[in-house]
Amino acid sequence: YDERSRRVILAKRVLFRDLVLEEKEGGEASAEESARLLAEQVMAGVLKLKKWDGVVEKWIKRVNFLAAAQPELEIPGVEEGERAMLVEQVCLGARSFKEIKEREVWPVLQEWLSAPQQAALDAYAPKSLSLPNGKEAKVRYEEVGPVIGLKVQQLYGVEETPEIGGRPVRVEVLAPNQRPWQVTNDLEGFWKTGYPQMKKDLAGRYPKHDWK
Repeated sequence: YDERSRRVILAKRVLFRDLVLEEKEGGEASAEESARLLAEQVMAGVLKLKKWDGVVEKWIKRVNFLAAAQPELEIPGVEEGERAMLVEQVCLGARSFKEIKEREVWPVLQEWLSAPQQAALDAYAPKSLSLPNGKEAKVRYEEVGPVIGLKVQQLYGVEETPEIGGRPVRVEVLAPNQRPWQVTNDLEGFWKTGYPQMKKDLAGRYPKHDWK
């Protein structure tokens, strides 16, 4: 990989120990070797794949959550080694940063899961969660597991902690200013002790909001 031109080059060098006596460029490296060298630069953070974005990272977090939560589904996780392999596949056929900078990544990622595995991902690690009160909550997948964040008024009627993949969802109970007032995986306990205190602290400050 040539840092100046940001491309993979094929060169012949004559060395005496660490001293370069002669160097001659010519020809092209193989597609596989070029992809490996470009992928190494991407993994090192030197080169950026524009379309390997936050949406991709969220998908990987969902995959990894389900792989750990329900191993019986045999979902292949995406750890560092698998990520490098996927990046290498994205880079295949290219020999320069210019060629991979805007390259689509989803065609490669879509081959990571079979159709049944993708269906399982959508079923057991959904992007959003339908709550008993009819509200829809976007789900984030973090190291602690699935997380949702809703204003307390949007949680009225949700008496028990929802679950995803057999695990309780961590609920960020938001104040009217959209900041978490309490984070819990025990909504039943929150309604008994946390909510009365929240109402006491905030109802006077935010009188226009519905406080039950």
